[in-house]
Amino acid sequence: MKQKLASACNIRKVNDGFICVCNSSYCDKVPELQKLIVGYSQIYYTTEAKPGFNTAKGNFTAAKISTRDFIRIDPSKRYQKILGFGGAFTDATGINIKSLPKATQKHLIESYFGKDGIEYSLGRVPIGGTDFSTRAYTYDDYANDTKLRHFQLQKEDYEYKIPLIHEARTTRGSNNLKLLASAWTAPPWMKTNNVYTGYSLLKDEYYQLWADYMLKFFDQYQKHGVKFWGVTTGNEPVDGFFSHTASKINAMGWVPSNQVC
Repeated sequence: MKQKLASACNIRKVNDGFICVCNSSYCDKVPELQKLIVGYSQIYYTTEAKPGFNTAKGNFTAAKISTRDFIRIDPSKRYQKILGFGGAFTDATGINIKSLPKATQKHLIESYFGKDGIEYSLGRVPIGGTDFSTRAYTYDDYANDTKLRHFQLQKEDYEYKIPLIHEARTTRGSNNLKLLASAWTAPPWMKTNNVYTGYSLLKDEYYQLWADYMLKFFDQYQKHGVKFWGVTTGNEPVDGFFSHTASKINAMGWVPSNQVC
């Protein structure tokens, strides 16, 4: 490679070229988002000649636009507002981050949530196990525990989720981190097929119990200093309509009519 590579990238050569490496002593920094006036844009990019995080301003009025491909914007009409961007605090995320040296962990968290990083402002937290877990589990795997007496958080919450949520919030400082909770599946005994995966719905008699189950989750996390901004009815409910042989993902099906009170 003949081009002079930017020093902002800690380069490691691989078969297809090179990558920028974040380690215990260095991690790339993301240029700050600038205040723009109407007609201008700011883009982030990386190229072979200039790897790493780079930014540049653009002028819409000066750009040459094809007459075939364009986006028409009516500034007088406004719809939904973008609340932010983020990622998920899954078991796999925690396992991988915790496998790194402490200094590298700090740099990685900073890269995602810090001022010198991409400043994630949203975080998704699974309610129980997911397809990003090393095992199938919920918070009450005791059959027919209709009083939820055996409900309890698991080792994954204490080792991988709660600690990283606190680190992310500390890294963001005074800026808020909105957390969104999602369950992949109810305990198998609450479901029509009695297993974690495959074609299944929530049994009719357990709608209230499923709501109580979620409230217990929020209460337990709040005891550990973690509060939530929102919750969804379930992760990818369409997966709950696949057979066990077609999908190995923890899932439970939902359709719009299930949400009618």
